[in-house]
Amino acid sequence: MKSLFRIFNKSGKNSALLLGNGADIAFLLVVLSAFFSIFSTLAEISFFRLISINVLGVAYLLFGIYGFNYVQKRHLILVDGVYFFIQITIAVLILVLGNDRNSNLTINSLLLLPLVVQSVIILSRSWMLFYNIVIIIVYAVILMRLGEGMVLLAANFPIFFTGQIFIVFFTQMAVTEARSREKIERLVNELEEANDHLRDYAFKVEELAITQERNRLAREIHDGLGHYLTSINMQLQAAQAVMDTDPQKAQAGLTTARELTKNALADVRQSVSTLRLPMASNKYLSELIQQHLDSVAHGEVLIHFIPEGEEFQLDPKINWTLLRATQEGVNNALKHAQCENIHITLSFDFDKVELVIQDDGIGTTNYQGGYGLVGLQERVHLLNGSLEIQSGKQKGLRLKIGVPIV
Repeated sequence: MKSLFRIFNKSGKNSALLLGNGADIAFLLVVLSAFFSIFSTLAEISFFRLISINVLGVAYLLFGIYGFNYVQKRHLILVDGVYFFIQITIAVLILVLGNDRNSNLTINSLLLLPLVVQSVIILSRSWMLFYNIVIIIVYAVILMRLGEGMVLLAANFPIFFTGQIFIVFFTQMAVTEARSREKIERLVNELEEANDHLRDYAFKVEELAITQERNRLAREIHDGLGHYLTSINMQLQAAQAVMDTDPQKAQAGLTTARELTKNALADVRQSVSTLRLPMASNKYLSELIQQHLDSVAHGEVLIHFIPEGEEFQLDPKINWTLLRATQEGVNNALKHAQCENIHITLSFDFDKVELVIQDDGIGTTNYQGGYGLVGLQERVHLLNGSLEIQSGKQKGLRLKIGVPIV
C-alpha cells in the first residue's frame, strides 16, 4: 500500500495523494514498539493471553492498513465510525490483556496514536475533533483503571495530550500539502488538455480560413474573369462567322472583344484589391450593374434593367455580391437560355434589397447549376441572404436573391 490518502476528482476517478511510504512504516513501527513494550514488561503470561494479544495485534495492524484504505475509498460517516470503534476496541483489549504490575501504560498506550493520524486524514474537522476527544478519554480511563489512578493520569496525561495535538497539527499540514499538490497536478493536467484543445481549434480555424480563402479566390476567378472570357469568346466567334460576308460587323465584334479585354483586366485588378479589402466604391449598386450591362455583348437579346424604390448606399460586400449575381445570371441566360429578353429588377426596402433576374428562354424542369451557382450561393449565405431559382420548360428561368441590410 503506497498511500494513506485518496480523493475523488471531478471525473470520478480516484487519485492518490501520497503522504509518503513512510506513513505505513511509521504505523507499523509504532504498533510494534507498543507490542515490544508489552511483552518485555510482562512478568508472566499464559498461553491464552499470548495467543489473544498476538491475534488482536495482527488484526489491529491489518485493519489499520487495509481497512483504512477501504474506509478512504468509501468515505462514509457510518463506515468511518465503525472503523474507529473497532480499532479503539481492539487497542483497549490489547492494553487490558497486556497489563500487569510491571507494565508501562504510557508506552503501551502509543497504540492509540496512529488512530489520531488517521482521523486527520479521512475525517472532516468536526468528526476528527470528536474521535480525538474519544481517544483522549479512552487514554485517561485506561490510566485510571489499569494504572495508579489520578497519580499516573496527572503525570502522563499532559504529555499524551501534547503529543496528540502535535500529531494533529503536523498531520494536517501534510494532508493540506498533499491536497494542494494534487490540486495543482490536476489543474496542470486540465491546462495541458485545454492547450491541446486550443491547438486543435486553432488548426481547424486555420484550415477553415484557408478553405474559405480558396473558395473566395475560385468565386472571384469564375464570377469575374470567367464571365469576361465567355463574352470575349462569343464576340470572337461572331466576328469569325461574318468575317467574309460582313467585314465591318466583324471589325465591330473585334473592337468589342478588345474593350471587354480591357474591362477584364480592370476586373482582375479590382478582384485582387477586393481579396485584400472589401470593394470600396462611391457608386450606387444600380450604376455598377448598368455599367456591367453596357459592357456585355448580348446580340439580339434585349436586357431590361429597372431599379425600384429609393436607392441608398449599401455595404460594399452587398454591392459586390449582387453585382456578381447579375454577371452570373445574365451570362448564363445569354449562353444557355435561348431567350429574347432578360428582365432585371433591383428593389430597395428599409431592411433588405432584392435582385430578380428573369429570362423568357427555354427554361428547364431539372435545373442544376454549375460552379457559378455554388459560388453565388456561398456569397449570399455569407450575407445571411436567400437565393431562389424557379424554372420550367418553355417558361424561362427566374433567379431571386434577397439580402438583409440591417
